[in-house]
Amino acid sequence: MRKWSLLAVSVLLAGSLAASAQQYAISGRIALAGDGGWDYLLADSVNGQLYVSHGTEVDIVDLASEKPVGKIGGMKRTHGIAIANDLHRGYISDGGDDAIVIFDLKSHAVVQKVPAGQNPDGILYDPHSKRVFAFNGGSNDVTARRGCNREPQRLKSHRCWRMAARVNAGPSHGRRPAEPAAKPPACETPSALSG
Repeated sequence: MRKWSLLAVSVLLAGSLAASAQQYAISGRIALAGDGGWDYLLADSVNGQLYVSHGTEVDIVDLASEKPVGKIGGMKRTHGIAIANDLHRGYISDGGDDAIVIFDLKSHAVVQKVPAGQNPDGILYDPHSKRVFAFNGGSNDVTARRGCNREPQRLKSHRCWRMAARVNAGPSHGRRPAEPAAKPPACETPSALSG
């Protein structure tokens, strides 16, 4: 009897999920020229631009006109893109060069390349800590760096998980409470990064 009850609940749940599933449809297409594979894309709603990693470059599309407006090149194998509008900077993980490429959001010019772990892939910017995190597939670790001109810090993946768990741990339940995180030092102004 219990198996039949479980089966009936499963069928009802599957049916309700299928009935409430949102339907998506293609509303248009944007053609981008060039060779190489596609990987990540990121919509920057503040500046109205779409960034698409494409082989050795990142294509930039204006979202209002849906037309390509530029490229960021000079990389070996692009992957993820992250945007830090508060710092006026963007970040690209270049897995072929084991680097994080930093670019200016207005001019799209590359301002700096900094070392990462082996084959950085996913990348994100955390506005609270003002850090960029590149997730390195080849070295199985994370490169964490301040969004401004500071040296990158390599974090082993198990350490990152402990740090994340410490932040979200809640009550200690008899264990030693987590130490409060120190406030990160203020970042240099974006104009100091132009050189």
